[in-house]
Amino acid sequence: HQNIKVNNKVIGYVEVSYPEGQVGETAQIFLPEEANLLFSIAVKIGSFIERSEKETEIYLNEEKYRTLVETISEIIYEFTSEGIINYISPAVERILGYKAEDLIGKSVFEILYAEDCPILAERLASLDIKPASLHEYRFLTKNGEICWMSKSTVNINKQDQQITRAGILRVKKKKKKSEEALL
Repeated sequence: HQNIKVNNKVIGYVEVSYPEGQVGETAQIFLPEEANLLFSIAVKIGSFIERSEKETEIYLNEEKYRTLVETISEIIYEFTSEGIINYISPAVERILGYKAEDLIGKSVFEILYAEDCPILAERLASLDIKPASLHEYRFLTKNGEICWMSKSTVNINKQDQQITRAGILRVKKKKKKSEEALL
């Protein structure tokens, strides 16, 4: 027989058996090539099981983080330096009235109050974002109301050298009319 190992632990074995009486006690059962084949089969089974366990672990971790991101009360987002939305969490529907899938691939400037667009554009163009920099912006809800939100952002460098911005949008308490007049 040949042991099957997963993470260097024996979890089973591959065994070849013959009906009683067909192979003598002293006869060499396998040719060297057959023994190598048996070994290769055991290694492949072990590798398959190990890979399946890792894929299951990755899937469970992804599922855990997906559930966390999609159920948190703030809006989680990722968009490009040009403001194209790569991801926005489902909380956007509860807070601003837009379905998340309708915003993916669109510009964040489409839902940003017009006077705040140049400010955000300048910040997006800058590569000098301090970790978790915090800014306030006015967003337009689907029904046209203004919603003040604080935006906490970090840069994410992708493998293709593209920089994206990720962070959280959190609803601010209503601004007083005197504060809005100053803007």
